[in-house]
Amino acid sequence: MRVTLQPGHYAYVPINTENKHFLAYSKGKASELLLTDNFVCITFTISEKDPSFVAQDLNFSTIDSTFATVNAGRPALKGTDTQSISDIAHIQNDFSRRRNSLQKHNKQKKYRKLRQARGRQKNRVNDALQKLTTEMVKQNPGASFVFEDLNGINGNNRKFRTKLNK
Repeated sequence: MRVTLQPGHYAYVPINTENKHFLAYSKGKASELLLTDNFVCITFTISEKDPSFVAQDLNFSTIDSTFATVNAGRPALKGTDTQSISDIAHIQNDFSRRRNSLQKHNKQKKYRKLRQARGRQKNRVNDALQKLTTEMVKQNPGASFVFEDLNGINGNNRKFRTKLNK
């Protein structure tokens, strides 16, 4: 394989084709090259004939999914699904109540306890999200996930902003 170091200057790197999956992977298009001191890693993209997509709509209590494929250049809907994320909302509300009660107690312990509660809340929410996304990927192998753009969302009133930040 020829690697361009500078314009007009090349390095030639031998490729070890003895990996048991190399021939299957190399049928795809070369995508990315990673060079380190010890090895060269080449990634390949394998194009599917009928790519599938999962569009996600994130709400306060659910994630709505729409499944689609592209057949001969035309999109075709396969179905929809709604998953509840009420357990994440429950974690957020539970820790919100805990923080409110901690703020009313001993001032010496307050900051330490608030920091601990914030760390626990973050870990529990991240764990729930990890489990949810892992399950989504297992249910839709090889699919591309599309999410809505949440930039620019800010509530006009305090109640909405509070709900977003919980």
